[in-house]
Amino acid sequence: AVLWAFWPSQILYTLLVATEELFEFLFLLFILCFILIVKNNSTGLKLAVGLIGVGILCAIVNAVKPFGLLLITAAAVYYFIFVKLDCSFWKSAAFKALTFLGFLVAYFIMAMVIRNSISADIERQAAPMPFGFNLFVGANQERKGTWNAEDSSLLTDMMYDRSLTAQQIQNKFLQMGITRFKQQSSELSNLFLDKYEIMWVTDNDILSYMRAGLDETSPSKINFQKYYGMLDKVCNYYYYVVMLLCALTCIVLLHREKQYLIVFPFIIIS
Repeated sequence: AVLWAFWPSQILYTLLVATEELFEFLFLLFILCFILIVKNNSTGLKLAVGLIGVGILCAIVNAVKPFGLLLITAAAVYYFIFVKLDCSFWKSAAFKALTFLGFLVAYFIMAMVIRNSISADIERQAAPMPFGFNLFVGANQERKGTWNAEDSSLLTDMMYDRSLTAQQIQNKFLQMGITRFKQQSSELSNLFLDKYEIMWVTDNDILSYMRAGLDETSPSKINFQKYYGMLDKVCNYYYYVVMLLCALTCIVLLHREKQYLIVFPFIIIS
């Protein structure tokens, strides 16, 4: 908690948008709750109710950022492959299928409740499947699949068109994203390598976002460009220290209880 509280890049994110911190908190909370629920290896009511609870939590995570399907996929991989229940194979398979179905039902019901609440508040139908724009941006090889002002401006223009529903906008971006992938199909491996490089090598993306948002006509009292290099080192060095601590922790767990296995489905898939 202390390491997270003083994380430089996350602190800087609050200058632009607070959903990053909220999403990370809920994302980690989901993983923690899921681990605590499935680690007892029982087939009792506690596990079934617990999975319903984390299904509701997953829908809340998805409401902040539309990554719920990634969490569901990662949870399913671990639950059906790594979790060993104290019963026969067929009984275990049947129990897992039923309890995970409860997880999915709770997720979709909660997602619908959240979506209807948002729609009533903004007086416009919210998108039930809001991942089209993310796919479109993720397929932008020139920008290495990260947020960029050009793609964002396209979304802004469509949002001002009141004749389009939110889902129609997402569907348009979904088709545009698929077209992007098809146009650069021969270079998809480079795109995915770029994504993993951005994800793991540095932790200074927030500085790029801040620099892109600078108002040249009304500059800040603080010379951002002057301190850019220092902020870059602070963000990355702090990140590297935390990564080293995580690696050491994985080694300790490997030799102790092998609990580290649960981390990999979440990390690799997400």
